[in-house]
Amino acid sequence: RVVVTGVDGLERAFEPGAVRARATLRGGDARAAVAEGFDAARRALGDAPSGLVLHRLAFQAFGAGLPDRGARLLVEALASREGAILVDMFGDGDLERLHRARASLPGATSPTGAPVGPLALAAPTTGGELPDHPDPPAPDPLEDPPDEPAEPAPTSTGGGQAGVRDPVIAHPAWGAAEGAYRTGLQLYRSAFGASVAQGGPTIRGALRQFRAAQDQLDRLVAAVPDAVEHYEVQRRIQEVNSLVLDCTKRLGTGD
Repeated sequence: RVVVTGVDGLERAFEPGAVRARATLRGGDARAAVAEGFDAARRALGDAPSGLVLHRLAFQAFGAGLPDRGARLLVEALASREGAILVDMFGDGDLERLHRARASLPGATSPTGAPVGPLALAAPTTGGELPDHPDPPAPDPLEDPPDEPAEPAPTSTGGGQAGVRDPVIAHPAWGAAEGAYRTGLQLYRSAFGASVAQGGPTIRGALRQFRAAQDQLDRLVAAVPDAVEHYEVQRRIQEVNSLVLDCTKRLGTGD
């Protein structure tokens, strides 16, 4: 048999009779053939593919030495409804700012598919660069620094007033769901570049965490009826559902 390893790391075996021709491509011809393979893979995904699938394809395109296609696929993945998941999973540094940057992409959508619209990152600057934030001045060494004002103790009741803790976010089920979600993201990320054969056990572990998050979100909605209308809860439900679907597809299972 003829065994071919693709850019996705998967091996495909062909019987000798199924191989009609062989050719060795080099230089520009080889690059063009690989690029056409990525273009064909993107076309096969259809008009509204999962951002998680697009992100894996972008990762493979960068690895194959096609930065133009990788960048295009990456932007498309971030603008998709799964883009917020990708920021949570792979973002480093100021995640809030990265989410704002992601929301400023043309055509960016929320996990529910609604457009999020262009959002300003910060005050306008020249050349499209982010403004520097100078360090605050050091206190006079001859004077004692002023005492920090005590923060008001958050409460679990109220109607969204300043200093009032959100009862939905304060519920133990939300904390448990967030913990399972974040653990699942870490596992998913660690298996991202691996083939299914290599990363299967880790992906299954991530899937268990995402399903645990689903269970906790169901518990939250049952305990706090208003939670079903809460934006953060709606967003997390959509994101966890997308991750469960993606994990099952990667594992080749329907359960």
